[in-house]
Amino acid sequence: MKRIYTIQSKLLMSAFGVLLISGAILLVFNMTAVYQKLETRLQLRGVTIADLMSPEVVNQLLTENFLVLELMLKDRLGDEQDIEYVFVTTKSGRIVAHTFENGFPTELKNINQVPIGQDYAIVSLSTEKGALIDIAMPLLKGEL
Repeated sequence: MKRIYTIQSKLLMSAFGVLLISGAILLVFNMTAVYQKLETRLQLRGVTIADLMSPEVVNQLLTENFLVLELMLKDRLGDEQDIEYVFVTTKSGRIVAHTFENGFPTELKNINQVPIGQDYAIVSLSTEKGALIDIAMPLLKGEL
């Protein structure tokens, strides 16, 4: 049996279709904008945490208390749910402390280098645990 649609029902279906399509477009736009804002805030939070940790790290590096430094990093890692790992290198690139349970992954060492004159560098990584944001920050403006 053939259905006969009135002009009113055709207009109503057209309006519903336009509303559905525009709603989908707005949803995609909002999700993209919100994701970008949240990622930027997460990056700034990570930079702030690294900046707040740096005086403690500098003190332990200057006194060469590497064991205390590693314990402090692991303690901080336990306090922050958003942090996956922390490691500290010397100016020459030697790893002096890290929070990895099974040893330091060497491929991570040179992934994020801070360009001269910058306060920090941010690199997005894709790992088996998911997407990570790696934040590198030089200590004492790169002197340490």
